[in-house]
Amino acid sequence: MPLAPSFIRQTLRDHDPHVVVIHRDAFVQGQWFGAEQAAGGTMFEELQGIIPWASERQATVIFIDNGRAPQLHTEKLRQIGSLHFPSTDFFERVPEMPRRSAIYELAQKFGKNA
Repeated sequence: MPLAPSFIRQTLRDHDPHVVVIHRDAFVQGQWFGAEQAAGGTMFEELQGIIPWASERQATVIFIDNGRAPQLHTEKLRQIGSLHFPSTDFFERVPEMPRRSAIYELAQKFGKNA
């Protein structure tokens, strides 16, 4: 289930997922646009609320980077994740690393087995 601004707490409470995936592409367009920037402070603060929730429930938070230049809140948003995956560009430069699709397979496995 996608998380929407202003509804994170309610969605997490209602669905109690074992895994949350945060993908930096979500901050480039759509309802989370600008969450990494100064103007997105409210959305950034709301996303930080995932930290105590995940800690209390021992939930996994996966952060998937997109290789774009960091913004004001990027590093703090990365810290929300308990697992981190670099951008697609990283996998293309390092042949022995798993393909990006492997990340999604892992996320799906977490979701199905949890």
